Amino acid sequence: MKKAALVFLCVLVFILPLGSCSQKEELYRADSPDGLKSTAVCLVNLETNQVIYEKNSGKYCLTGALAQLMAALVVTDECLNPAQTMAESNQFTFNGIAGRALPNVNIENKERYTVDELLNAMVLGSAYDAANVLAQSFGDSSGDPKAFVAKMNKKAGDLGMTNTQYTTASGLCNETIRSNTTAYDTYLLARYIYENRQVLFDMSNKVNYTIAAREQQFSYKVTNKNALIDAASGEYKYDYAKGIKFISDSVAGDCLVTFAQKEEGGPSYILVLLSAPYSSSEIPPQNIYDPNAEKETPASGEDAESSSEAISQEDEGAPAAFAASSAPVSSSLPLSPAPTDSAPSVFAEAKTLFDWAFDTISIEKYPEDSGIVKAIPFSGSASKKEIRAGLDVSAKSLVPGGTDTNSVKLLCQSKSSLSQEVKKGDIVGSAKIIIPGDEKAPTTVNLVALENSSESKFFAALKQALLVGLALLILAFCVMVVIRFFNLQKARKRREARRRRSRAAADKSRLK
Repeated sequence: MKKAALVFLCVLVFILPLGSCSQKEELYRADSPDGLKSTAVCLVNLETNQVIYEKNSGKYCLTGALAQLMAALVVTDECLNPAQTMAESNQFTFNGIAGRALPNVNIENKERYTVDELLNAMVLGSAYDAANVLAQSFGDSSGDPKAFVAKMNKKAGDLGMTNTQYTTASGLCNETIRSNTTAYDTYLLARYIYENRQVLFDMSNKVNYTIAAREQQFSYKVTNKNALIDAASGEYKYDYAKGIKFISDSVAGDCLVTFAQKEEGGPSYILVLLSAPYSSSEIPPQNIYDPNAEKETPASGEDAESSSEAISQEDEGAPAAFAASSAPVSSSLPLSPAPTDSAPSVFAEAKTLFDWAFDTISIEKYPEDSGIVKAIPFSGSASKKEIRAGLDVSAKSLVPGGTDTNSVKLLCQSKSSLSQEVKKGDIVGSAKIIIPGDEKAPTTVNLVALENSSESKFFAALKQALLVGLALLILAFCVMVVIRFFNLQKARKRREARRRRSRAAADKSRLK
């Protein structure tokens, strides 16, 4: 009987219904981050070249030292061996920047550097003097920097940067000299560097770079101010970010262009943030080398005193500025927002946008049968772990006949998980259908649940009845087994009793 009671208890536990105490909450929302301080923002998925988030992405903004990315690109177009090619400064190197608090590496007249050193000084440290030296060296045979700026503008046109106009190689901006661009144009430049100039992209991912001492020249340590890639930046470090450039300019504001990919083979993004509030608490921009590191002794061993004084204005008769006279000056271009006393907001905004993209967006294959696209984790039930989602039925007619569906991509956006009740047909996200050759005009359709998160009342009651019926059958079987067991025991005892009586009667008859 004890065994029967134990079996009955187990059956009762087995058939208890699994109730859910979770409250219903608002269904999926595709809200994107808001409250960004940057004037212009452009976040693009590189697998589909789709703009995922934008804010004033076509608005003119000042380039500031971001123009040096284009300058670096033009130099690498022409210089095949930067590490072995030398460039020399002259009196024109300091036009427009002498005596100003701008990032530089304190280049002096008639100093020689490798092109690679000058490129690192530009890409990592936004060195205006390094940009000017390169503009002189790769402009034309006369060393005219205006010819170099013309090459920059031609390259911008080749890349489709139709709203960009450079006036200087360094990106110098003041009351009369302004280079303008847009967040989307800056994305085009960054994408081209990422896909076609690996040497520049890798350069932008360095934390620092040391310009070696030679002859009478001193060694300088150039530091990358992109806090997303520097572990020493603390809370601003972002593990998935790489490259490509950050500037902090009192005129152009704080600007950031960077790349992020969470896992190999997963979605990757380029983010551009322009004209954010200028962070006055930053290290003074002219100190792009390590302020705590002493200058190394010149390689020649001679005693050479370093001068921290600003180089004097250019000699009489030198060009007034490193500007392309054909570039328009627009008074409508926005100046930087007011300085702030806080750390740069662009890094916090970049982390917010990247996290939002990684949490809500995925790249999926277009289903030939318009079936399941993705499975979304579900935490609102102990019995169901995920909700299958697919395209709305209207999406079937959006892919032209004859299109190879294996080449069609879906850029899906949904919550990373669902916790509330979902019914079949409910919208749980959205998807952009990316057809090869028509990437600029994707069609957005709904992602809908292909199943209920819980059964209907009828099926739930039926399931419960079946479970109860099964439990009763098991219980009846157990009872029959127990009854059969006891009947067998009684029969065995009766047989043993008959055998004992038979043996006793036989023994008695032999005694007689």
